[in-house]
Amino acid sequence: MLHPDVLLRAGALEVIGGRNVAGRASLFRGYAARAEIEFVLVGGEIGFVTRIGGEPFSIMAFTVRDGLIAAIHVIQDRQQLASVVP
Repeated sequence: MLHPDVLLRAGALEVIGGRNVAGRASLFRGYAARAEIEFVLVGGEIGFVTRIGGEPFSIMAFTVRDGLIAAIHVIQDRQQLASVVP
C-alpha cells in the first residue's frame, strides 16, 4: 500500500501522492511482462533489480513507514546501474 504522500524519485523526476505515483507505475507494465526481478537490499531498504534480456534495466528501493510505502527511488541510468548491480 502506498502512503498518501508517497514520493517517487527517478532521476530528475519527482512524483508526489499515491494516485500520481500509482498512475506512473502503470507505465512500467510493458516492461514487466519481459522482465526478470531479483529482490535485493538497496542501502538497507528493500528493493529489486529489474533485468531485461539479462541486462540490468532498473533498481527500485522502497522506504516503508508504518507499513506503507513512503518513498520509491528508481535508478535507470546505465552508469549508476553498472556501479551498483553486479
